[in-house]
Amino acid sequence: MLDVLEKHCKKNGIPMIVCNVNESELPIIKEKYPECSVSSDRDWFDYLYEKEPMLLLAGRKYGTPRNHINKFKKLYPDWSFRKITDSDIESLIEFTEKFSFNSEKDESAMKELEICIDVLKHHEKYRMAGGFLTVNDTIVGYSFGEIIGDTLFVHIEKADVSFHGAYQMLTNSFLREFASGDEVKYVNREEDCGDEGLRKSKLSYHPVELIEKNTVRIPL
Repeated sequence: MLDVLEKHCKKNGIPMIVCNVNESELPIIKEKYPECSVSSDRDWFDYLYEKEPMLLLAGRKYGTPRNHINKFKKLYPDWSFRKITDSDIESLIEFTEKFSFNSEKDESAMKELEICIDVLKHHEKYRMAGGFLTVNDTIVGYSFGEIIGDTLFVHIEKADVSFHGAYQMLTNSFLREFASGDEVKYVNREEDCGDEGLRKSKLSYHPVELIEKNTVRIPL
């Protein structure tokens, strides 16, 4: 793969940059390209959790997300969580288009929304687990993810924050629906993109590891 990438970059006169390189992959690239430079950005580190503590939320250290969930249940007794089916797609696309999930509609935020809509439109091809949260049959959030090995990777989490505790309820419901089996040991909720609110929320679940992802620039 590196040879193909190198050939493509040389042919088109563009720099060779490899992103999201984890620590186990880094020595392979360094051996092939000893002159490469490596950098990392905390904003793009993945959050890895043990599934059971995150699912049960027992003890004082998990008080914050547990309290948000309890308040959500109290405020919205008619909530439900269901698996996504073909008949739900149009409503979920409308939900995605209606709400802004970022404080600023910058280019990256708009790209994120486009990706979410693409996943929804082609959810059967992506073959990911998907579920959505409702209150009085109104959609308030949805998630997509997939199980790889012993880890559930949560690729998309979107919720309407005007509903108190929607994100915490969505996260817990998604795990209960798709990760309750013994095969899943860990949950990877990916990066926070430098969003302080998202970072605070993800840290409140006490990750066992922040997985460093590197950017490698290779001189040609």
